Amino acid sequence: MEFMLSPAFQRHIPLKNVMYPAVDLGDELPEVFDRLIHPSKALFLEPAEVARERRSLVNVWLDAMTR
Repeated sequence: MEFMLSPAFQRHIPLKNVMYPAVDLGDELPEVFDRLIHPSKALFLEPAEVARERRSLVNVWLDAMTR
């Protein structure tokens, strides 16, 4: 897992998986990411809450993805 969080690995994430990398790449993040929508609020759920609400959270996600 440590290797997956390294900049060498994370440099490939933005354009291969079309997602933000898990670590801050600073100026190495491709410029195209400057044009993305920046959410005003990021959600973080504690692991215990995720475990408790997993079924409901997955159902909400599935509903959103099938619209």
